[in-house]
Amino acid sequence: DREIEALDHAIVAIATGAEAQSERVIATLSEWSLTSEESVRVGFAQILAKLVGSLGSNWVNAVLNDPSPAVREVAASTLSSLSPENAVAVRDQLLGDEADRVRMAGAVSLGEARDGEALDRLERLVADPCEGVRTAALRSLGTCLAQDCHWVDEDRGFAWVEEGIRRGGLSAIAAVELLPRLPGSRARARVAQLLASPSPDLACAVLATLRRQPDPSLVAAVRKALDHPDASVRIEASEVLVDIAEPSARTAILSRVERERDPQARSALRAVVRRLDA
Repeated sequence: DREIEALDHAIVAIATGAEAQSERVIATLSEWSLTSEESVRVGFAQILAKLVGSLGSNWVNAVLNDPSPAVREVAASTLSSLSPENAVAVRDQLLGDEADRVRMAGAVSLGEARDGEALDRLERLVADPCEGVRTAALRSLGTCLAQDCHWVDEDRGFAWVEEGIRRGGLSAIAAVELLPRLPGSRARARVAQLLASPSPDLACAVLATLRRQPDPSLVAAVRKALDHPDASVRIEASEVLVDIAEPSARTAILSRVERERDPQARSALRAVVRRLDA
């Protein structure tokens, strides 16, 4: 009965935006933080998250120290909605949480933030010990750069990329995806270097990014990738040449077909030529 009554208060708070009702929800959640079932606390945290616009960061304080990472994760997922001047301490605590899932949710949420302080927090998470958190932070930084890059100078952006590449794995792939969003010729030069990387994962990550964001200035580097030691890179490079609408793409790919020893790669390259001719 007590839970049903509190849920009624929460529904009224969401429907009316009444501050008094909202405060009762917060008080209830705080009271139950150590006594109710985890699923109940998670549910109430999700209700409070929907009220974040009217409650500011106050409601988050009720769940910051909840013993369940699932509850704290809900709070972390709303970090972009909290005003930075009122939420610095909240961000610090949740992004320093011992649970990877909480930090990861915070990293994802901050990708929607629009302030330099959020970038500072994401920058710190690029060196997080958890690969999932690092990857989420790098992708959120990419989201921020795609929307507005005036917060970031070239050296700072390259530091994120190089740290991600150094870490390897999914972090490296996410870091490579940042490069086309960095301004200047230095970024294009680094892309060209990575296309020649002995790591097929890195080279393919660059090519996949170029398929989404074609850059005709990199045609020469992409053509060189047609001779990469890894067949998957050669195939992906041929696709990028088509996407860029490079006039010499057909000739370059046919030349690769004549020299191709991998039967599957040869078949894939011929399919790309047929697509060009269609």
